[in-house]
Amino acid sequence: GVASGTVTTNVVATLEGAHVDLKDVAVNAAHLDKLLVEFLCQGYAVTGPLDLTGNFGLALRDPLGTLSGAGQLRIGSGKVVGAQALRLLGSVARIGGAVSGLLGADPATIGTSPLEFDSITGTFQVSKGVVTTRDLLYTGRGLKMAVAGEYGLASGRMNMDVTLDHARGQLHARVTGNAASPAIQVSPSSVMKSVDPRSVERGLQDLLKRFK
Repeated sequence: GVASGTVTTNVVATLEGAHVDLKDVAVNAAHLDKLLVEFLCQGYAVTGPLDLTGNFGLALRDPLGTLSGAGQLRIGSGKVVGAQALRLLGSVARIGGAVSGLLGADPATIGTSPLEFDSITGTFQVSKGVVTTRDLLYTGRGLKMAVAGEYGLASGRMNMDVTLDHARGQLHARVTGNAASPAIQVSPSSVMKSVDPRSVERGLQDLLKRFK
């Protein structure tokens, strides 16, 4: 029993090299608020029940740097509470110029208040501590976010493509650098898709009138 849920696995330990293989890992309904928020205090922490399956291997001398394997996960209804994650979502929203209505929250509170979601699902591979996913999907209240890319468990380095589907349209962004202060590049074409051409035309006409 772990964090109000269960974890089962078959452990094979090799004394030479202190290597551990975790076969048929199955995590069922482990509450992440007890693991990430209360214990690990991760900047990208979320709450909610975690279901996870997979097979992994690691060396005890450097667990995060040597972890390898593959698996799939599903996090049930919960909240994004990690400060770094909230800042990242808020930055993507603001840079994209789609603050109002995005994430279903008051623009003044984006990046500060916990964001509720219905589920987070995806499959992943791990090679020497670098996690790769192509189909991580965050489903929230009026918002879907798809993530594809890499994340270093020990270094915090990330290289990800993020797609936000929200009430105003779709927004594409690339997130790189360190998790503590990532660099965000929003695709200009995706921002313009959410802009009404007629609104732009009216705005230009009003601007030109001022020069007459």
